[in-house]
Amino acid sequence: MRDLSSLKLALSFATATLVLLLTGCASSPPPEISQAGPTAATSTPQTVSPSAAATATATPEASFETDTYGVRFWNSESDRSAISYEEGALGMTVADQQLWVEEKFLISQCMREKGVEYRFRLPWQLHPDDQSEANEQFSEDELLALYGEPAPTGPYDWTQHGCAGFAEHEMSLIGTT
Repeated sequence: MRDLSSLKLALSFATATLVLLLTGCASSPPPEISQAGPTAATSTPQTVSPSAAATATATPEASFETDTYGVRFWNSESDRSAISYEEGALGMTVADQQLWVEEKFLISQCMREKGVEYRFRLPWQLHPDDQSEANEQFSEDELLALYGEPAPTGPYDWTQHGCAGFAEHEMSLIGTT
């Protein structure tokens, strides 16, 4: 029963987040979101002497996919250390945001193992003009991998609830639900 309540709470949070985003109540993204490149928000300027500049070689920057507003998509292979958290964004503490991210990474890993690319955007970084959902749209087979069979019967069994059930189970093992 507790697990079902946790699932309902998670779905309620996702729905509330979507409502905030669709009604335009989300805050605008921080300036570092609109800057190009994965290290724009975390890199510190380096001073290079003229002699060193002549011998310096450029290192290729990691590339990642963004939406039409420049907001990054994340997946199981993304570098978690590149995520920036914003205290109070969408009414979430940094700890809440970290738990949300951990759950999405677990789901993404599980989905990748099932042959489905699951990518997500951080809801606190969505552009205020973005009227789409925070995550991708899925086919029926992908939804089955994500949520399991519709309306399973009997007591709650996380193994019957797809990758979302797996993630919820893993999160409960580390004491987060």
